[in-house]
Amino acid sequence: SNIIRNNVASLSGGGLAATGGGGAVIAYDNLFCQNSPDQLSGSWSELGTNCIGDSCEDEDLDGIIDACDDDIPFSTRRVPSEYATVAEAYAAAVEGDVILCASGTHQVPDNGGQGLLLDSKNVTLRSEQGAGFTFLQAAGPSQAGRVLTCANLSTETVIEGFTIRDGYASGSFGLGGGILATDTDARFVECRIKNNLASYAGGGMLVQGDSNIVLQQCEFVTNSSGAGGALTVAGGSAMLLQDCFVGSNSANAYGGGIFTLGDLTLEDSSVNNNLSVGKRGAGILTWGGVTTIRNS
Repeated sequence: SNIIRNNVASLSGGGLAATGGGGAVIAYDNLFCQNSPDQLSGSWSELGTNCIGDSCEDEDLDGIIDACDDDIPFSTRRVPSEYATVAEAYAAAVEGDVILCASGTHQVPDNGGQGLLLDSKNVTLRSEQGAGFTFLQAAGPSQAGRVLTCANLSTETVIEGFTIRDGYASGSFGLGGGILATDTDARFVECRIKNNLASYAGGGMLVQGDSNIVLQQCEFVTNSSGAGGALTVAGGSAMLLQDCFVGSNSANAYGGGIFTLGDLTLEDSSVNNNLSVGKRGAGILTWGGVTTIRNS
C-alpha cells in the first residue's frame, strides 16, 4: 500500500490535488492522513478500500489509523490535562486503556508505602517525551516510600518511557525500593530506574511469586539494597533483560547489580561498575534458578 502523509500545501490538496484531465483514480489500500490543509482535492474516484483521515494516530497500534478503525478497544487518558495524577487516571481507566503522561515530575501517592498501585487492570502507562523528561517518584522528600507496586498483571501491561526514582522500601524486610512486582508479567520499555533504596532486597526492583518480567532498553543506576542493589529475582520468578544497562548500584551483602534466586536472562546488556560491600557477586550473584547470558 501507499502512504501519503504529513504534506503541506498553501491552498489545497495537501495529500493529492487532481487538476484537469480525467482526474485521479485511487486504487486499493492507500492511506492519506495528516496532510494540510486537506487530504485530497479536485476530481478523483476511488476503487476498493482506502483510508483517509485528518490524523495518523493509531492508538491500538494495529496498523489502522483511528479514523478508519471500527474497533478501537481503549481510550487514552492524559495526565495532567484530563487527570491531575497518574493514580486518578488509573482509577478511571478500563482494561486496555493508555495513560499518557506529559513531561515533568509525577508524584505518586504514599498508599501505605506502596506508591502507585497497579493491580486491578492491564493498561499501557506511557510518557509523551521519554524517560529523560518524565519522572515517577514518591511523594514528599526523597525516598519517602516505594514508587510502583504491580500485582496480578498480565503481559498486556506495558510501562514505557519513565524515570522511576527516589523510592524507599523500609523496614526489616523492605522489598523493591523503586518497583515491587508480584505475580506479574508486565513489560518495561525504555525506563530508567534510579536512586532507589530497599532495606532488604531489590533496591531498584524486586520480582516475586509467579512473575515473568521483561525489561527492554532499561537502565538501573545508583540503586542500593542489602541484596540485589539494582535487581532481585525471587525464587519462582523470571526476568528477561534485553539491551539494558545495570551500573553504579550497590549492595551491603550479595549482588551489587543483580541477585537472583529465580530464572534470569540477559541479552545484549551491560552490567558495569557495581559494588558488593560485604560479601560477593558485585555484578551478578546467582543463588538458584537458571541464569542465561547472551551477547552481553
